[in-house]
Amino acid sequence: MRVLVIEDNLQDQFILQNHFDELDGFYDLEMNSNLLSGLKSYQDRKPDLVLLDLSLPDCEGLEGLKGILNFDSNSNVIVFSGNRDLEIAKKAIQIGARDYLLKGQLDSDRLRRAIHFNQERLQKEKLQKRRQRELEQFSKIAAHDLKSPLHNISQILEILKIQDQDDETDYLVLLGECIQKMDQKIDSLLSVLKFKSGVYGKSIERNDLLKIINDVIKSHKALIERQGVDVVLDIEEGLEVNYSEIHLSSVVQNLFSNAIKYGNNENPRIILKGWRLNRSVYFSCEDNGIGIDLNQNKNHLFKLFKRFHDNEQIEGTGIGLNTVQTIVEEYGGKIDVESELGRGTKFTVKFDEDGKVNSNNR
Repeated sequence: MRVLVIEDNLQDQFILQNHFDELDGFYDLEMNSNLLSGLKSYQDRKPDLVLLDLSLPDCEGLEGLKGILNFDSNSNVIVFSGNRDLEIAKKAIQIGARDYLLKGQLDSDRLRRAIHFNQERLQKEKLQKRRQRELEQFSKIAAHDLKSPLHNISQILEILKIQDQDDETDYLVLLGECIQKMDQKIDSLLSVLKFKSGVYGKSIERNDLLKIINDVIKSHKALIERQGVDVVLDIEEGLEVNYSEIHLSSVVQNLFSNAIKYGNNENPRIILKGWRLNRSVYFSCEDNGIGIDLNQNKNHLFKLFKRFHDNEQIEGTGIGLNTVQTIVEEYGGKIDVESELGRGTKFTVKFDEDGKVNSNNR
């Protein structure tokens, strides 16, 4: 973490340095003794955190905080001050400071907790902003995708008005297909909206990863046998993930069904792996199917209703990967993808060990 300290008192600089040295993790500190040099350093280094004194040679009181926030409204600033005035502290928070720490009362433990809570708040704010963007995207997609079949229905009805009676049957079939597509689209939109709005909730519990995987495989048994898919399991014993069961099943289900759907037509093979590394559990789903052009599509891979193949015979709504990413990141994990056209795709999920949002995963 890059930390910018703006503090003119050398003794307080020394105290802060000692407190950071006692913390777990690596902190890259830069000390500045006035606001002007601090702003220049901010511009050059883009720090993750700013610790700001309110009494500086070139500004006094809350002017320094206002100066930083005017420079960058997204600045992550914690005030570090000897001023015990509660009103000053309240104003600092109202203006945009993330916390207000008192000199003389600060030790390494309080600093650790302040940084931890600060990171938690930042992650929640980022998540809220991302959800807002997704809802805006969702509304645009809903409007566009529902208007399209309605437009087709309107056109068909206009044609029916001027066509001979004998031609009506064919157009009624087309009309029925348009209505069916719109019905499917509405169902897909509703399922996404339910998940995004948290209808299902999160009852976190320890789940046996292998059991979840075996349940998903069993639910696809008929399809696996019909398509002759060779499913290979390489799962370490005793792997447990702190998720709600419905969410963990959804992650495995979506990745596995995608692997079948876009698999190799001649010798389909899916390799499922699970392992532990340090404090995290990993799961990967790899197929030898048609693959994805990541150079062209990686930035759009997890967006709603995005599909990357022109084959209309492959069913899909384009919501599965978005659902997986949303779940995994909600629990503090990560999902990565490797793929090559004509050679297959591999998705790897990193589950956070305790099932809670972990800023180190970001």
